[in-house]
Amino acid sequence: MSPRLVAIGAVAIYRAAISPVIHALNGPACRFEPSCSAYARDAIAQYGTIRGGVMAIWRIARCNPMGGHGYDPVPPAGVTSFGRLRTGSAPKVMKRCGLTAGQKFE
Repeated sequence: MSPRLVAIGAVAIYRAAISPVIHALNGPACRFEPSCSAYARDAIAQYGTIRGGVMAIWRIARCNPMGGHGYDPVPPAGVTSFGRLRTGSAPKVMKRCGLTAGQKFE
């Protein structure tokens, strides 16, 4: 079994067993949409265990009163965290997103 499937399974167990208890005790308190566990599942599925896991941890770290809120999906493959296309993957992503090289992704 691949590490990616194990990590996605761990997130699924959290979503099914632990998250409902937290929501029952404290009420829903998600600052972001999708929730951090859904973000973790999607990031790990799309980017793999290491990079997706780091993205999920960074998202959880931003979940605080001084952090952000609102709609924050997993970025599409080929887009850096600064919103610019990586040059190596630009042709595929530009075609998929309708962008030109150097154009800011929003």
